[in-house]
Amino acid sequence: MSEQSFTDEEGVPDTVAIESKLPLNAIDIESQKDMESGRYHSLRSLHKWFAARPTPAVRLAVLASVYPGEIDSDELLRLMKIGPKELDSGLAEFVENKFTEEKGSGTLDDHYGYPNPNTQSPTKAEIEKLQGTLREAWGGELPTILDPTAGRGIIPFEAIRYGLPAKANELNPVPSLILKAGLEYAPKVGSLDPDIREWRDKIHETAKENIEPYFPTEEPDRQILNSALTYIIQCDSCGGEMPLVSKWWLNKDSDGGDAIKPTYENGSIQYEHVRVENQGGSYDPEDAPLSGRDAECPHCGVVNEKGEIREKIHEGEFEYSIYGVNYEKENGERGYRAGGEIDQEALSKAKERVESDFDILTFLSEPVDVSSRTNDPTSYGMDEWRDIFTPRQLVVQYEFLAAFEKYKPDILSEYDTEKAHALLSILTLAASRSMNYNTRLNQWRDSRGYGSHIFTDNNLSLKRMSVDNNLSAPRRGYKNHSEHVIDAYETLVSYLPENATVDLSNLDAANLSSEWEAGSVDAAVVDPPYYSSIMYAELSDVFYVVQKEYLEDIHPDIYSSNLTDKDNEAVANPYRFEEIADDEQSKKDLADEHYESKMGEIFTEIQELLSPGGVMTVMFTHREMDAWDTLTSALIDAGFTITATHPIKTEMGDRVGLQGKASADSSIFLVARKREGRSDERTLWEDVQDDIRQAARDQAEEILDSGYNISKTDTAIAAYGPTLQKYAEEYP
Repeated sequence: MSEQSFTDEEGVPDTVAIESKLPLNAIDIESQKDMESGRYHSLRSLHKWFAARPTPAVRLAVLASVYPGEIDSDELLRLMKIGPKELDSGLAEFVENKFTEEKGSGTLDDHYGYPNPNTQSPTKAEIEKLQGTLREAWGGELPTILDPTAGRGIIPFEAIRYGLPAKANELNPVPSLILKAGLEYAPKVGSLDPDIREWRDKIHETAKENIEPYFPTEEPDRQILNSALTYIIQCDSCGGEMPLVSKWWLNKDSDGGDAIKPTYENGSIQYEHVRVENQGGSYDPEDAPLSGRDAECPHCGVVNEKGEIREKIHEGEFEYSIYGVNYEKENGERGYRAGGEIDQEALSKAKERVESDFDILTFLSEPVDVSSRTNDPTSYGMDEWRDIFTPRQLVVQYEFLAAFEKYKPDILSEYDTEKAHALLSILTLAASRSMNYNTRLNQWRDSRGYGSHIFTDNNLSLKRMSVDNNLSAPRRGYKNHSEHVIDAYETLVSYLPENATVDLSNLDAANLSSEWEAGSVDAAVVDPPYYSSIMYAELSDVFYVVQKEYLEDIHPDIYSSNLTDKDNEAVANPYRFEEIADDEQSKKDLADEHYESKMGEIFTEIQELLSPGGVMTVMFTHREMDAWDTLTSALIDAGFTITATHPIKTEMGDRVGLQGKASADSSIFLVARKREGRSDERTLWEDVQDDIRQAARDQAEEILDSGYNISKTDTAIAAYGPTLQKYAEEYP
């Protein structure tokens, strides 16, 4: 620890590490490693959410926002668990050199010579040393970290992982449940093993018994895993059956693969399973009726246009058709077959159940409230959330809920309230995660031989070649998904030190001062909503309506509304303003105003909660300058001045070969402090424009000279940071 004191009379550091030079290249490389499949934060495995920062970038933001003065590069990287333990110095250079070296056949950890930092927590000694430094700098107390728009909670989780007190808020109920699991139950309740797996197995066996009649097989030693599903509509010209299939592949492999070979005769269609390599080149699975969104009738050749097809689906003038089935034998061998009469009978059986069972008639009947016309499920007749499921999928969802409800009273009576709620919450995350793989919005993936999750893109578009999962079966079923969730939860438990606590709330972030006292926060680390990129509330309703069925009585504070709150969400959604836009203000202008207003309210609340001299670090990613203008205008108007900026690679993409591509893979970390007073004199643009342009040039040249290999778009974004800093200094 340095002998120099960083504490002034207010008990806060004059500067913090994030306001000085940082080993960005090494952290950038580690962030890219973190985003590869299987290496990311365990909070991401609990449940789907729509934005995630890599752990190294989050750790940097948390630690450097409170660490006093400058921090030695090696000390910071060692604290962040980056680099081999046996190396005393030169960690940044080591990581950069390893990045340029050719990788062998081993794992990334083998290549770099140290374990995934994401899996490494600081030792007790490291936490004690860090806390000693921070107490000396922050007036004898540990600085409190605030995340006002926490999402799934990686920022506050990493704060408590390093022994720092944290406050976390999230408006949306879906990530609020993830927060509750990872930041409340994990530190307070701890491990749920083996109890949670025992209850999971009971739920699974009960549901499996009840849905088994809807997945019949002609072969007694086979179990259906999942089925490739499409729509059959009638051709307007000849009345023949027309499948909305763009290719007939089920599963591609190195030999060729499994596919369906259709036979069209007398206006009907029959399916045959083939191995493509055995067809002697006479059959091309890519030859199918659907091209784009138009479909050519295989019987008469007339093209049915996309508008006509959409209208037929909207009006229910179609039949579900299973054209391929993925099965598993008792010996574990998996294979594929064509869909047939037995599968259609199963779908009919489920339809009869849905139409006759009173309990299912109102199940998931909340309205679909999606504003974007392009990806609005209602344009295809899905007016209620139950409509995104086939009848069989809806029965499956209902039976898993019924099994959960059967054992809920036993769980509540057997454990204390907190542990019972923890068990029920984690089991609900497992059910909700399973649903993410079993709707009409899931795409069949012939590259893997099964279906995708809903959000391969951040929309709710209908998939014409979808998947029908048997959630009672292995591979993509409830048990498999629950293992991911339970393992992730137990991993989170293992990461946390003793007595780790987070103060949670689920409010509009513009009202945080109603929850917490002024001056109770020392550093705010903010990952704000992505402007117009993601409509969080609209997308998350698909999870919310399911979770509410499970937990409305357990967490009434989270599941009190019919749908998620879209009015108070800080996003720029032009479609929400279609009815009030006019010639003077377009819907985009109104959406921008709303976003700036909401972010301004949030920043004002942070200003209120921050202690004197407190620090705010904002992580933001967007390729459109309008988004930056809107965000930073809100920040400056709320009374902050920018003290430092840093470009950090936080989005998916390969650093090598990206130079020059028009992508936005980097975030800017904007570091801000409360502005001391405000001049009444206004600065003229003519007086500052040369300085602002020079700041941009200097930053761009520094990036190019440093070898920091980012795209032209990212270079422009990185150069934007110093210009904002200069602008804020001269404001107004």
